[in-house]
Amino acid sequence: VRRGHAAAGADRGPRVRGLRAEGDADARRAYTLTGGQALSPRDQAGVVGQILGRPIKLIERSRAETRAEFDRLGWSGPRLEALLELKRQSAAWDWKIFDTVERLTGRPPLTLRDWVRENVHHFR
Repeated sequence: VRRGHAAAGADRGPRVRGLRAEGDADARRAYTLTGGQALSPRDQAGVVGQILGRPIKLIERSRAETRAEFDRLGWSGPRLEALLELKRQSAAWDWKIFDTVERLTGRPPLTLRDWVRENVHHFR
């Protein structure tokens, strides 16, 4: 699980639709969207568990376990090594927060807690 800061659909949808409808120059730009807080996988599981009222077990895999699972799925050799290297090199991005959602929508992004509450039916 990647550090939890992806922008929720409720943050992305209205402004993106507005850009498409208006046809302004922003519609042709690429945006980096994040939530307002970076959370570790353990913290993400904690938030979901609190809202569900039960503990969520986080299973962290070693690099060897990850390799074995991808190999089982047919992803081995150079493709897998390239994927693991890309993840290693991009790990610092897991902790970067951008203000894009607020700049585009005029409001702060949803928190993970808010998003889980709104989507709790998916977890039951």
